[in-house]
Amino acid sequence: MSRHLSRRARRSVLAAWAAGLAAALAAAPVPIAAAAAGASTSAAAAAGPATVPAWTHDPARTDGPAHWASLTPDWAACGGEGDQSPVALGNGRRAALPELRADYPRVPLVVENTGHVVEVPQPDGAQGTLRFGGTTYRLVQWHVHVPSEHVLNGHRYAMEIHLVHRDSNGATAVLAVLADVARPGGYPLGGTAGLLRRTARAAPAAAGTETDTGTTASAADLLPTGTGRPTDGAVVTRYLTYGGSLTTPPCTTGVRWIVLPTPVLVGAGTVERLHAVVAGFPGYDGYPDNNRPLQPLGSREVLRRG
Repeated sequence: MSRHLSRRARRSVLAAWAAGLAAALAAAPVPIAAAAAGASTSAAAAAGPATVPAWTHDPARTDGPAHWASLTPDWAACGGEGDQSPVALGNGRRAALPELRADYPRVPLVVENTGHVVEVPQPDGAQGTLRFGGTTYRLVQWHVHVPSEHVLNGHRYAMEIHLVHRDSNGATAVLAVLADVARPGGYPLGGTAGLLRRTARAAPAAAGTETDTGTTASAADLLPTGTGRPTDGAVVTRYLTYGGSLTTPPCTTGVRWIVLPTPVLVGAGTVERLHAVVAGFPGYDGYPDNNRPLQPLGSREVLRRG
C-alpha cells in the first residue's frame, strides 16, 4: 500500500478490498462457535458472545482503545497505567537470563477470523512447548497484528506475531516476533514469509469463521532464521522480556512478554491482505489496523539476554 495515500483514501481502498475479499472467500470459511476457549487474547476468552461489548482498535471511535476500560467493569484492567502492553522498547538492561527452547511440531493449519485478529489455534493435545528456565509453557495459539504493537528503538514494524503460551498453572507467556516488509523478490518462498502468506490467503473474511487449509505447519517457521539446534528444537539466545498484559480486552495482567529483537521478513502482499481483513472486521468500518496504542512503561524494567 502506497505511503503517499491519505488516511481517508487508504481506508476507502482497503474497505473496497475487504468487500472483494469477502465475496471471494464466502464459500471457504466454516462457522466456529467462538474463539478457542482459554487460548484467544480476544474478549471471547473471558466471556460468551452475548455478554461481550462491541469494541474495536479504532482510536477515533467510542469503543476504541481509550474507552475499553469503561465498556464493562470486567475490562477495568484496560485502564491501568504501568502494567499494560504494548510498550516502547529500547535495548533493555542485560541480565543473566536462560535460553529459550521452543519445540513446535507440525499441526493442521486452521485459520480463524475472531473479529479482532487473524488467529491460528493449536489442536487440543498439541505438544508445542516453550521452555523458559524451569517453566514449560504450552503453545495454545498464534495470531497477527498489523502494524506491530511494540515499538523497538523507535521503529514500528509492519507486523507483529504473538505466540501465546500457558503453563500448568494458567500463567501466560507471549513470544512476540516483529516483521518488516522485504524488498520485492527478496524473501524466500518458504519459511516465515511462506507460512504468513498461506495464513493471510486462508484468512476468512467473515468474523467467527475458520478455514481448514488441509495442510500442516510448524510455528517454528515464524522464528528468525538461525535460531535452533536440531536436537533441541529452536533455541533462542537473544530476547527482551518484561511483565505486562494482554493487548486486547480484558487486558489481563501478569503476562510475561518475550520480544525477539531480530525481525523476520514478510511479503508486502501478505501485509496488505491482512490489513484488508482487519478493515472488514465488524464495527471497524474500513479501519485497517489492529494494534493497541503504546502504554506507559511506568516503573517496569525491560531485561535483555544477548
